[in-house]
Parts: sequence; C-alpha cells; structure tokens
Amino acid sequence: MEAQSFAMDRPMDPQALIDDLQLEHQRLEERLAELDALGWLTPSEQVERKTCQKMKLAKKDRIAMLEKMTV
Repeated sequence: MEAQSFAMDRPMDPQALIDDLQLEHQRLEERLAELDALGWLTPSEQVERKTCQKMKLAKKDRIAMLEKMTV
C-alpha cells in the first residue's frame, strides 16, 4: 500500500485535491474488496483491512469537507 498521498503532489487547488482523494478512496475500496474475497484473513491482513477502512473513511471525510468549501 502506498504511504504517500497523491494529494500532496499537486498545488492546493481544491478540485485537484478532491480528484486525488477520490482516486485514493477508490484504490482503498478495491484493496478492501480483494481482502474480503480471501474469506479468511491472517492477523496481518486483518490489520491491513482495518487500516484500509480507517483510511478510506478519512478520505471520504476530507472529500466532503473540501466539497463544502468549494460550494
């Protein structure tokens, strides 16, 4: 999983940040689907799944905040 955020690579344009965060959110969603498809998870996979869930929620919250600011 990539630790660095794409949002940090672009200028502080709110729409660019929203686009990057949506891309990261989608990647996390895809990884969660991969983990869920495994059925039984190892302890490290369980930790990864929980971390992905938390990161996905944080991205969603940040997207919502930025969207409110751009209205």
